[in-house]
Amino acid sequence: MKLGPFSFAIMALAFIAGATAVAAKEITSEVPVLSGGCYQISTAEELYGFAEIVNGRDSTAANTSACGELTKDIVVNKNVLNKWDLLNSDSAETFAVWKPMVDFAGKFDGNGHTISGLYSPDSAGLFESITSPENSVVVVRDLGILDSYFSSTNYLGVLVNSVYGPGKTQITNFYTFSTIKSTKSKPYIAGVVGYVSGASLTLTNCYSVANLVDNGNNYYSRLLGYTGSSNESLNVINSYAIKLSSSKNIDYGTLVDTAALFNGALTFLLRENAEGSIWGQDVGRDPYPIFTGTLKNSIADRYNVTFHTFDSDTARYLDNYVAGLITMLPKGTSKENLVFGGWYRDAEFSGENDTAISNTTTGDLEYWAKMYDRYKVTYHPNGGKMEAPGPYIGCGNPNKELSRCTHTDWRCFLLSGRYWEQSA
Repeated sequence: MKLGPFSFAIMALAFIAGATAVAAKEITSEVPVLSGGCYQISTAEELYGFAEIVNGRDSTAANTSACGELTKDIVVNKNVLNKWDLLNSDSAETFAVWKPMVDFAGKFDGNGHTISGLYSPDSAGLFESITSPENSVVVVRDLGILDSYFSSTNYLGVLVNSVYGPGKTQITNFYTFSTIKSTKSKPYIAGVVGYVSGASLTLTNCYSVANLVDNGNNYYSRLLGYTGSSNESLNVINSYAIKLSSSKNIDYGTLVDTAALFNGALTFLLRENAEGSIWGQDVGRDPYPIFTGTLKNSIADRYNVTFHTFDSDTARYLDNYVAGLITMLPKGTSKENLVFGGWYRDAEFSGENDTAISNTTTGDLEYWAKMYDRYKVTYHPNGGKMEAPGPYIGCGNPNKELSRCTHTDWRCFLLSGRYWEQSA
């Protein structure tokens, strides 16, 4: 059944210099079939129809608590983004415009499907806002948003701009490859949620490769934007943002290298969670984690790591790593009168020391800590100028100065104010 002539579309361009106007794509909304209490969405027309149900239209009141389920992958527009993940501006005037759902308080289940080609030049998100009533839970799950573009000056998120309470919102198994652009300097933009206020939000098994653009500059990766004073109500579980060249540490979730997308390591991590069985990837064919349920042809696995230091060492070190990820080794260990000199793969300290486990390494690993003796140094400036030298030196360490010392107590004298020399 059709709702009528209403459609979410850009008006045709006016005639310019005698040229023929280019008409925007028109999508005429249709009401999806209601089955088992949920609207079954299989086309772009039905997606727009579901949005009208949630937002209300004409004399029809908004049904913000509606339930929607995807039954197929949906393509609204094609090639919204170019190869640089920026808006394909040459075709923008032909794209159908998406009007996000407002104050959504129901359930949206992607059923392992994707929505591609959302285009909104003055707003963002599949949802403008999610507002969970008291003692209620809003659920969005098993969904991907691809090849989509959003732009605004407000808080921006690919899935939802703003999440409000006082109830709970649960977002599970979501991913995106999309672009968000803000004309505001230092905006709160993110790959999943732009703004959280007064809500209990749980993000589980999500990842974002969203291109976040701040006033013309690429922004760093992150899952959540502004979180206000609701930190105690935020729970981000097993969720990841892809580390770009400009990436910094993120407040919520974990940054992973781009290689983890391709080699199956990210898929492995997503599958480790109890909710993660939907994730899969055929490495070499699938360029990133998708909803196939099976991981194939990947080196990704979890292996043991053992660190050998000294008998009285009570420090706790990582005890495992995931093949396919770059894993940084501990910065070192310490003991009185000893200086840490690096982690080595064997007890003889042969070859170069390691600072990280590469993303091509597999199998269980052992590391030995090389320790140098630490000796006391006494300085006698004899009236010369001394710039607060340290009291100790690690003898025998080729990376340290004065490495030839052999005595427990070194006495050094300043000669000509330029250098130190060991006394006899």
